[in-house]
Order: sequence, then C-alpha cells, then structure tokens
Amino acid sequence: MTKYAINERKQDKLNRLNSKISQVQYQSEQLQAIVNSLTQKNNDFLGFLAEAENNRNTASSNFNLVNQLIDGIQEMTRKTCVTTEQTLVTDNTIKATAKQVSILVDQLIYSTEIIDKLSQVINKKKAIRPVISNDLISIIDSASADANNAMALTLTALNNCYLAFITSTEADKVTQLECKQSIKLYSLISGDEQGEKQMLDALTKLEQADVQQDESGYASDESSSTLQEASNHFQQTVTNVVSFSTIDPNKETGEDKSLFYLLHQANEEAKAKHDAASKAGSKVQNELNQAQAQLARATVNLESLKAGLAAATAAAFAV
Repeated sequence: MTKYAINERKQDKLNRLNSKISQVQYQSEQLQAIVNSLTQKNNDFLGFLAEAENNRNTASSNFNLVNQLIDGIQEMTRKTCVTTEQTLVTDNTIKATAKQVSILVDQLIYSTEIIDKLSQVINKKKAIRPVISNDLISIIDSASADANNAMALTLTALNNCYLAFITSTEADKVTQLECKQSIKLYSLISGDEQGEKQMLDALTKLEQADVQQDESGYASDESSSTLQEASNHFQQTVTNVVSFSTIDPNKETGEDKSLFYLLHQANEEAKAKHDAASKAGSKVQNELNQAQAQLARATVNLESLKAGLAAATAAAFAV
C-alpha cells in the first residue's frame, strides 16, 4: 500500500511537470512566432528608414542647389541692373554731348559765315584801296580756312555722336529687357514678389526720369537732378533686395508656388518622414529585443523543466 501511494505521488509530480512543460512550450512557440513577426517587421522598417534617408539626402541636395541657384540669380540680377543703370546714364551723356556738339556746329556755321563775309568785304576794299595790308588778307584767309576745317571736324564728331547714340539706344533697350527678365526670374525662383515689385518700381521711375531728361532737351538742372536721384534710388533698391533681403521659405506666393518654397517644403517633409521612420524603427527594434529576451527566458525555463522531468522520471522508476 505504501509503495503504491509513493508511486501515486511521483506520478502526480510527473504529471504536473508535463503540464508545466506543455504550458511553457506553448508560450515559447507563441514568443517564437512573435519574434519571427517582429524580425520581419523590423527588416521592413529598416528598408523604410533606408528609403527615407535616401529621400532626405536627395531633398536636402535639391534644396542646397536651389539656394545656390538663387545666389547666382541674385548676382546676375545685380549685374544686369547695374549695367542697365550705367547704360541709361551713358545714353543720356551721349545725347547731351550730341546736343552740345550740335550747338557748337550752329555756332561754327555762324562764325564761318561771318568770317567769309568779312573776307569778301576786305577783298573788295583791297581792290579799291591797295594800301590795305596783305598780312590782313592772309590772316583773314587763314581764319576762313581754319573755320572750314573746324566745321568739317565738328561735323565728323557730330556724326560719331549720333552713331554712338544709335548704338547706345539699342543697348539701352536690350539691357532694360535683360534687367526686367532677370528680376522676374529671381521672383519666380525665390518667391520674393515684394522684392520684384520694389525693383520694377525703381526701374520705372528711372525710365520716367530718362524720358523727362529727353523732353527737357538735356538743359534742365532739375531733370538732371531727378535722373541722378532715380539712378541712385534704383541702385540702392537692387542692392537692398538681392543682397540683404531674407526670403521666407514658408511663404506661399500666389497660385504658383516658387521653386524655393516647393523644394523647401519637400526638404522639410523628407526630414519629417525620416524622423518618423527612425522612431518607428526604434520602437519595433525595442519590441523585438524584448520579445527575444522573453523567448530566451522561456527557452531556458523549458530546458530546465525538461531536465527536471527527466530527473523525476528516472527517480520514479528507480524505486
């Protein structure tokens, strides 16, 4: 009876060990399935993170390129606008010079006519009164020749002025168009519509001052002063806009957003997606680490239980 009771107690112990092993085995299988799933999930998130990092690097590179592009366009705009201002001022200088040479020609024509008439009068008097000095006749003839030579040279100078005026006028039109297109390109890329308006308004005032100078015949001190003020204002405005203006990357510009704004937004979104992928990947990695630790503990526990069952079974059969 005692031997049978002992065997019952040992069998009950073995049954409990077997039941415990089954539970731990089931838990281990569940943990293994979780580890497998999290491993696959972690690999997927590592791929997402690699793609997000690549997109972030590309977006950052594009944004740096558009910043370099804006720097180049700002410099081009500054130079074209300076060229426009200098060409316009030079054009006015040429016009004024041509006007002065034209006045000089009129004066030379008058002087030549006076000298010729004087020469005719003296020659007539010489025919009547031979006592008139030959030296005087020689001086008058020389003065007449000099006047005619001066007339020829001045007419040549006037012709050159007009040729320079035509060339300058054409250059003025080209440089003004180039300046306006540079300003519009700067606004298109940067989205700085306010800077565009300021520069175009200053250019319009400069053009108006040029027209006023034309209408005044280049003789008005007031118009000259207005042109100089407009020129200085234009130079200062361009310098302020392209050299010191701060472009707001978060500012939308009209229906068509600027290239700078779009690439800035793309860069910010790429960084946000990379950060989100990094956080999600870290979370999955932590979950995987925890599941692997739990599986390792369950495996150690299972092996320990199996070893205990083997020892208990051996002990039961040994009695």
